[in-house]
Amino acid sequence: MLVAVHYGMGRHNFYVPADRAILAEKWLFISQPPYAWAMSLAKMSIAWMLIRIRRDSRIWVAGMSVIMVICLGVAISANSFALTMCKPVWAIWDHSNPDAVCDSPRKAEISIYVNAALMISTDVILSLSVSVPSLSWRPGENPWMGSTDKKDWV
Repeated sequence: MLVAVHYGMGRHNFYVPADRAILAEKWLFISQPPYAWAMSLAKMSIAWMLIRIRRDSRIWVAGMSVIMVICLGVAISANSFALTMCKPVWAIWDHSNPDAVCDSPRKAEISIYVNAALMISTDVILSLSVSVPSLSWRPGENPWMGSTDKKDWV
């Protein structure tokens, strides 16, 4: 992404020469697949941590497993859409090919919104999964640290 910014990403097209705009779009495209996988794998790591903390609850484990499947699905769908948006793929960043066949911008917009909604919802669910259980602690119990009874410390 930083390389794309160097070539003019983020600036108005009027101020970016055509050759630099092509490089900016190319580097932006190259940064998209690793981003989807990095976000999904980070969320899956958090879900694994939460499973490890409360592995005695089957509902909890099932819920976190669903979150992990959704994250995996978002990464796969984002990558498959990015790689199949135009034929040939390089037509995504170089618009000079008259024989290129690309999906409509509306289809890309819908894909982006659906993936964003799924990623935001998993963010909210995981953040609540970390914070809400701490509100239901009974005195003497700490699900993160085990018992806080002094008799159990020996």
